[in-house]
Amino acid sequence: MVLTITFFVIAVFAVGDYFRKNISPFRKIFDFFVDEHINAFFHWLLSMEIEQLKGFIVKKLFHHGCIGGKHTDIENLKKGLPGHFKGDVKKAAHELVKEEILVLKFTSYGIHVSLNILKREEIQKYLE
Repeated sequence: MVLTITFFVIAVFAVGDYFRKNISPFRKIFDFFVDEHINAFFHWLLSMEIEQLKGFIVKKLFHHGCIGGKHTDIENLKKGLPGHFKGDVKKAAHELVKEEILVLKFTSYGIHVSLNILKREEIQKYLE
């Protein structure tokens, strides 16, 4: 009887070691793919937020008449947004500058932005 129990305990530990050693690579592969999909989802979600922020910035500047010569401080773009969006406003504004929709004006008291009057068609897309 003692021999049977001893054999059973050894078998359980051996099977546990076997699964622990052989399942771990599969677990790593599984975790890698799950992490990749989660990261892709959050990247997609962030890009959607950036597009919404770009639309918000264009609409705000258009509403306040900041087109061409009239400009406003880049910090004013954050006003009227929930707290969790405020960190991404500069990133969205930077993308709008790359697209040449926003024009930067460097003043002695900070960086100001306005809408580029030459990009009316692109601005119209954001206003819809």
